[in-house]
Amino acid sequence: MPQISHNELISTVEKAFEAMGLRPGERTEAAEAIGWLERHGLDGLSELIKALEHMPAEAQGQLEERYRDGGLRVFSAGGQSILCGGGAAIDAALSMACRHGLATVRIDNCHNRALIAGFLPRAAYRKTGVLACWSNRHQSRLHLVWHSGVDRFPTLRVQCRPRASSADQSLTLIASRALDLQPNLPPDSSTHRLLQAADPDTMEAAEKKALKNGLTVSEQTWAKLKQIARGVLVDDGLD
Repeated sequence: MPQISHNELISTVEKAFEAMGLRPGERTEAAEAIGWLERHGLDGLSELIKALEHMPAEAQGQLEERYRDGGLRVFSAGGQSILCGGGAAIDAALSMACRHGLATVRIDNCHNRALIAGFLPRAAYRKTGVLACWSNRHQSRLHLVWHSGVDRFPTLRVQCRPRASSADQSLTLIASRALDLQPNLPPDSSTHRLLQAADPDTMEAAEKKALKNGLTVSEQTWAKLKQIARGVLVDDGLD
């Protein structure tokens, strides 16, 4: 399988997003989020491949604000990938947390929600804690990613639970500069099995490995990204 550098990955993904019509600032943020996830062992490219089929039709969409009141905002993504508005949603949560102490942002009707983890590290620059949570009804999975605002990296947990309540493809963000947002999860059991976990230590280890050895990408995935990216390249410089 190909070994590529982090910069090469971001450059190729950004060119692929450009070919699909994402706006300049948005495609840069989205490519950096994918690169961050891949560099820290969170399979950003696997999630991206799921989104590629739909992204050309979603590229010019924007988050639509449905409600605003104090530290609460509700958006609709209109069926878009979270890549097409995740950065804006995180920024809204962090800004409101600075003004109100505690902020909640909900994004309805969005998919590829696991990719939101790639946007969370910006919370550290604002010294603000942020928690992202969503559930998958069909697989009865609860997804939680939180960043303390102090650690370099966030913590991720995916847990099976008997009944997941959300069927509307929503994602909730909670941000605060004062409160500890680490959730109290039920212990691992037959009804609440831990399916995936990553913490700052494992992400740091993955980063060191990636910086030393490069990133390993499947041939099929890399070929598909290069093919899309060629739509905006003057020459065949990716080969």
